[in-house]
Amino acid sequence: QILGRGCRLHDPQWPLPPSEMNWQHPDYHGKRDCLVLDYGENIERFALDDNLTITGLVEAKLKEEDGEYFAIACPECGTENRHTAHRCIGKTFEGTRCQYRFVWKSCDACETQNSPSARYCWKCEHELIDPNAKLTSQASVAPGTPFFVNVESMSLRRHIKGDEPMLRVDYLVNDGNRSFAVSEFFKPENQNPFHRKRLRYFSELVGAHGVSVDDFLAQSDSMSAPDRLLIKREKGSKYYQIESRRRDSISVDN
Repeated sequence: QILGRGCRLHDPQWPLPPSEMNWQHPDYHGKRDCLVLDYGENIERFALDDNLTITGLVEAKLKEEDGEYFAIACPECGTENRHTAHRCIGKTFEGTRCQYRFVWKSCDACETQNSPSARYCWKCEHELIDPNAKLTSQASVAPGTPFFVNVESMSLRRHIKGDEPMLRVDYLVNDGNRSFAVSEFFKPENQNPFHRKRLRYFSELVGAHGVSVDDFLAQSDSMSAPDRLLIKREKGSKYYQIESRRRDSISVDN
């Protein structure tokens, strides 16, 4: 099916029906080439003849004057290959492709060498890559969508930005699939109403009071960490924003 999509020739503007048209016709103005790269050992798996056009392209690449690549000889047939080659591009006396592989993964069932990207063994069809191995039970979350995470631990430390001392609160959280860090910053000595309000909400939840960074650091051992955080991350950002903090039946928004 994939090869058919690449080789299908069709254009509604052609004056002749598809059955009478080919790329050599003077009225043809569609695609003329389809490059096929076989990374999954389909040639061997379906017992197809080797594609000498692709082999020829690889051989031509070896002849390019490119300082980033160098040739290595196949230990079995002596053919020169790029140093990045996975399998030798040489041909045997019988005209078939050389079986030597520079890089491979072995089949657990029959120990046959396969391409590193092959999903099934070309010889016994044993599954080499489990399609469910990388799936998780975690549903994807669209950027900017808030979601809850459980708090595993909380720590405080001093943070300096410019000349203003700040209180940095680091949380180790878990979303049910992985643990990661989330941080927020407070300015205890800043008299701006916005900063005072955020600090008051935080203080009430964790059970601490103070007017300086040192006040909060001195009470860090007696603080009660939130049980959960409601966080979100905007598209393109590396950092999470904390929307609210929750402990048992208590919730505190920023």
